[in-house]
This record gives sequence, structure tokens and C-alpha cells, in this order.
Amino acid sequence: MMRNTPGSLAAWCLIPLAWCAVSDLQAGPLIQEADLQPTFRNPQAAQAARAAAAGDWETTRSILLDLSARGPLPEAPERLRFLLGAACVQVQDAICASSVLENLEREVPLVADRVAWMRAQALLGLDRASEAADLLARFPADSLKAKEADDLRLEALWRAGRRDEAEQLLRSRATEDAAAATRLSEILRERGDRAGALEVLQKAWNRLSFPGRRTLEEAWKALGAAPPATPPPSALDRAQALLDAQRSQETLEAVRPLIQDPATRCEALRIRAQALGKLRRHPEAWQDWKTLLDQCSGRYDVPRTLYQAARSAWRAGQGAEGDRLADRLAREVPDSTLNDDLAVARGRQALAAGRHGEARRLLRDSLARWPDGDMALESRWLLAWSLWTSGELPEMVRLCQESETRAARDPEMAARFAYWRARALQKTRHAREAEAAYQIAAERYPLTFYAFLALGRLADQRKTSPDQVLRQIPTTRSRPGPFLTLQESPIPGGIQRALWLLQTGLASWALEELQAASDASTDAVWLAAWVLERQDAWTQSHRLADRVLSASPFWPDAATARYVQLAFPRPYRSLVEAAARESRIDPMLIWAVMRAESAFSPRAESWANALGLMQLILPTARSMGKRLGIPAGREDVLRPEVNIRLGAAYLSQLLQSLKEPLLAIPGYNAGGGAIRQKRKEIPHAQVDEFVESIGANETRDYARKVFRNWAIYRLVHGEARQRLPRVRFTLPVPE
Repeated sequence: MMRNTPGSLAAWCLIPLAWCAVSDLQAGPLIQEADLQPTFRNPQAAQAARAAAAGDWETTRSILLDLSARGPLPEAPERLRFLLGAACVQVQDAICASSVLENLEREVPLVADRVAWMRAQALLGLDRASEAADLLARFPADSLKAKEADDLRLEALWRAGRRDEAEQLLRSRATEDAAAATRLSEILRERGDRAGALEVLQKAWNRLSFPGRRTLEEAWKALGAAPPATPPPSALDRAQALLDAQRSQETLEAVRPLIQDPATRCEALRIRAQALGKLRRHPEAWQDWKTLLDQCSGRYDVPRTLYQAARSAWRAGQGAEGDRLADRLAREVPDSTLNDDLAVARGRQALAAGRHGEARRLLRDSLARWPDGDMALESRWLLAWSLWTSGELPEMVRLCQESETRAARDPEMAARFAYWRARALQKTRHAREAEAAYQIAAERYPLTFYAFLALGRLADQRKTSPDQVLRQIPTTRSRPGPFLTLQESPIPGGIQRALWLLQTGLASWALEELQAASDASTDAVWLAAWVLERQDAWTQSHRLADRVLSASPFWPDAATARYVQLAFPRPYRSLVEAAARESRIDPMLIWAVMRAESAFSPRAESWANALGLMQLILPTARSMGKRLGIPAGREDVLRPEVNIRLGAAYLSQLLQSLKEPLLAIPGYNAGGGAIRQKRKEIPHAQVDEFVESIGANETRDYARKVFRNWAIYRLVHGEARQRLPRVRFTLPVPE
């Protein structure tokens, strides 16, 4: 509740009552850095805005009251009044807020709803509840504050004794809102309508989840009744929660006694099998799946269980069992979307073993049975890869060209078909057609992994650099305007309000407006990402920007590189650059790994217990810590200054050992030993062939993702003319 502070009114009354009118926001097409900052030139006003940004509302209020006591406000009086009103509301100074905000709606129509919302809080603080209720009855329904205003109006009606109006409002909300149901039950109980009150609570109880039900429990007690019994979370629920939280070892402990109980055995077996799989204890996991299938008929989700059991069998080296389960799923549940997933997995295994006929049969059958399945493009790709590895290159060219068209909605997959069509042409000595096909891959599919490979191939053919090739690529994909040019006209109201709030020093309120507008406005997404980046909220900012960039990728130029930089930021810059110097590696590669591993979340932890920004498991961290002479316990590894150094050291070790970044990158995911072993299996493979031949889906995708990240980082943040990494396609034969 706001407090009445007599001194606030005395200070404010020194300000003249004639306020300067505020002009409409003059929105130009280009937003610049200055547009996201408070506009105040007066030192005290600027200091107040900084205090508000830091959440220090007492200081904000004190500074602005002192400034107002000296005479007319020095600049932008409507903004300063708004900022002071916000500070007074936050510190619950009702007299200050009420007097400052009086009639301000007319002067700042762009944010009039926020003024009304704050004024209503001030009126309630002054025990003028009826006035607050009347003000809120006119509150715009499309305002972001509409729900909060509705809550406040309910409180105002209640405190003003306007119970009939409160009851009408409560009835419209009671089944969805525990607080509304509780208050309505109180009204009915006071009226002597106990049955009506119980009915209200019962309807709300039926619709609400556990937290809302907890709110209702006291209302039941007040009626001398008990709420319907809610069973406590079961031991199975707790085990599932541990599994979902990636706490696999604890999950095993939690399910041990449940395996012995016939009532919980089947579900406990499923949970334990998944936990063992996450811990990579595949033979044990397979035994649990096998037991579940043998002993729990009719007590499991058939498609999901057969799918997971088949994959577990393959990972445990039980290929025939996995194939049998995959056939069973296709036979018993032919419409399951999991069928083509298993077909692709079987096809890839057959290809890895050199059984091309079997692989093609599986993949063609999958395409015939599930032509629109989510793995149809991957089936096509594996068919193309089978043609590559068996030397049937003219057929591969035809299939890739057809498949690129089918993959139009998946740029990364379309780029893969385009690139490997060019590779097949190159290998069959159709040099001119191959060069044109590489050009198409780079031109049509900007910022994809395969576009960067295509630039590398063209650079080798033309005996130049990838950067020079990129400068010669025609721009066929539309770029946005120079950063940040607003595309929408007229500018949406949410963006106008956000800019006004930013320039008044209320960035968190501006973000509310931008995030609400982001579903319908690309401009709002870019602005929100920019504002979040300025607050060092790297995870949220880059994900927002990447959402837009992935939908409409383009090759950036000097005027548009900033868009891409938002999606590929450089947090912890001093730490990264220091670690890069220490380990003698490219800092851009550190950011590329960090972006893929943790999305810049310093306390991220994976299901495999990898920790921190660079997602290091403790044995690797300790090994690198010993090399650097620094502690590497769990809490140490979660500290950015330690984690980045350890991750950079590990990357450096892999680069020294494996020589080529496109080998070191998958080594970071799978371990250097696994990559060296794979190199020995296919010693003459070029580096692009090697990446496609990596058996583990996670590692193969990781290689593509991180190399792409690295190339984009170098493209938009690099300082030298030779920004793009040069791929060494031909690798030395391993010893």
C-alpha cells in the first residue's frame, strides 16, 4: 500500500501548474543508438534516469523532487513528470504520485494508459477507492496493463463498498482466477449463501492447477469445508521430475525401490531406461526396455516405447533386435510419425556398414510409405549420400537437383543438396557446371554451412579468397534497410510507446511493449533484441534476433551487418579475448562454441553434466585446469572467467592435435580420440566428406552448426580483409 508523505506535495507544489505541451513522437525510418537512451541533457535529470534503470526508485524520486523544487523543470517536463510519477508509485508515495500525474494523460496520449494505471494506484493509496474504480472502468481493453488494471479495479470496488459491481466483475473471472473465486466466495458467504460459495470454489477448483488450488484452500476452510482431496506428488512423479531436470544419477536412486513394486514397476523401468541412456550405459538401458516390452504389455505408449527401445537396442549393439522393433512399429502403428525416424536411423546404419542395397530399400520404402514425414528430406539426403559413396554421381546430380526444389522451406537442407550437386559435378570433371552450381549454393542460401563451403570451393577454383568470392556473389535475397530502418508504416503503436519509454529512462517498460508486439512486428523483434543486448541479456537478445534472421537470411554488407551481430553477439569480450591470447586461438571460435553450447548462459548444465558457458565436463575441466594451473571444481567451472579459459585451452589442444578446425570442432563434442579414429577409417576423405560421414547425429550437426557460427562471427565482427575462414578441403592422410 502506498504511504501518504506530506513533504512530497509541498515540494511538488513549487512547480508551476502550466505545463509545456508534449508533441507527438516524431518517428523517422531510422532508429539510432541515441533513440534508445534517455533524452535528458540536464545532469540531474540524466542521473535520475540512470537510477531508475538500476531500479533505485528512491533516488530517482529524491533527485526529481529536488529538481522540481528549484523552479520549472528544465526540459521535457512531461517526461520528467511521468518518470517522477513512476518513481513515486514504486516507492508507494501516494501524494506525490497523485499530484504529479494529475491531468498528464492529455499531455502524453501515447502512454496515457500507463498514466491512468499509475494514477489509480495513487488514488487507492489515498483511500480514494471509488475514484480509482471509475478511472479504471474507462481503461483501454487493448492496453498491456489491462489485466493489472482489471485486478486493481476489483480491489478499488471492493474497498469502496461497491459490492454489486465487484460481484459482477468477479463472476466473469472466478473460474479462471483463484483470487477472484476466493473473493466471490467471501461475498456469498457474508450474504449467507454457503451453497453458492461452495459452488464457486468447486468450479474454480476443477479448472485451476496446483498453485491456484493452494490459494483456494483457505476459502474452503472459511466455509467450514475441506477441498477435494489432491494426492501428493507420487514417487514416480518425483523420479520423472529428476529425469526431466537432467539429474540422471539421482533418478536411478529414486526408481530403485519402485522397480520392486508391481504397481510402479513398469513406469519405473521406463524412467530408469531413459536415465541409463542419458548416462550412455546403453547395454543396461536396453535390458530395461526389453523387460518393459516383455512384462508390461498394454501398460505403455506403444509408438514411443517401440521407438525408444529400438534406438536403445542399436546403441547397445543389438542391431537385429532394433530392426525387429522398428518393423513392429511400422506394422502395428503405420501412421506413427516415428516410423520414418527409425527408417532413417536404419538407413544410416546400413550405409555406414557398406550395405547400400539394404539402405536404399529402407529409405525408398520410407519415402513411399511416409512421403510427407518429417524425415522425408533426410531420407532423400541419405539416398544421395549412398550414390556419392558408391560412385553413382550422375544419378546423384539428378536426385540433388530434384530434392533441392522439394526442400524449398528448409534452407539448410536445400543448401546441402545444392552444394553436393556441385561436388558431384566437380568430381565428374564438369568444372564449369560445378562452378555455376557452387555459385547458386552460395547465392541462394546465405549464412548456411553449405554456403560457406561453396565459397571455399569457389575460392580454390578461382585461386582467390572466400571474402573476394563473396564480394562477387549477386545479392538476390532482399536485405533489410540500413540498421535499424523500420520497415512498417505507419510505425506500430507498441514501437512508438517503447521508444517514448526508452527515451524517458524506462527500458524495462519499453521491453514489455516490444515483446507484446513482437509476434506481429519484425521491427519490434529487432528493437527488443537491441534493448536486451544493451542490458547484457545475451541469451534472450540473440535468440530474438536469430528468429528473424533464420526466417529471412541474407549476406550482410556494412550497412546491415549490425542485424547479424545481434544474432551473433560477443559477450564477456574481455574474458574471451584474454583467453584467446593465452591459448593462441581465434576468439571468434570461442564465441562460436559458446553460442552453440550454452546460448551464453553461464550456469547452463546439460543432461551429460557439462557445465557453464563452454559446457565442460569435470574431467576435461580438471585436465585443462592442471595445464593452466587454476582450480577446476564444479563451482569454479561455473564462473565465466574460469570456464572460458578452460574451454579455450581445450579448443587449442584439439586444434594442435587435429590441425583442421572442421576436425577440432566435432572433437570438442565427441572427443579428439573419436575423431582420430574416424579419420583412420576414411583416411582419404576430404573434410566435407568427413563431416557427412560422422556417425553420431549430435556430433555431425554440431560440426555444421559451430563452423557456421564461426564463419558468421568472422564475417560480421572480423577486422581484417580476409575475414572468412579458409577451409582446407584436402586433408593429410593420417599416420
